[in-house]
Amino acid sequence: MASNKISLFSTIKQTARKASVNGKSFTITSVTISLLEALYAQTDNDFATIEICKKVLKKYWKQMDREEVTMLLRKGKYHTSINKLYSIARGLDD
Repeated sequence: MASNKISLFSTIKQTARKASVNGKSFTITSVTISLLEALYAQTDNDFATIEICKKVLKKYWKQMDREEVTMLLRKGKYHTSINKLYSIARGLDD
């Protein structure tokens, strides 16, 4: 049964890229995944996370990948984070 499940980590890792800083290698995910991860553990009273997400959305909204969000929803992941992100993005239009 477990062999039929696809790991979310392996899926995200395929879209990530490697960067090197001072000889150390880091895995960097997309803006979309980064925002969803930040919102995953965020509480309703976490003003700082919401404000950072607003700044990132304003600056990098063109880099947001809707296909990546669709893929995550199909896998049954990040529903709450996607809803929070949608709520924050809607507030930016005001």
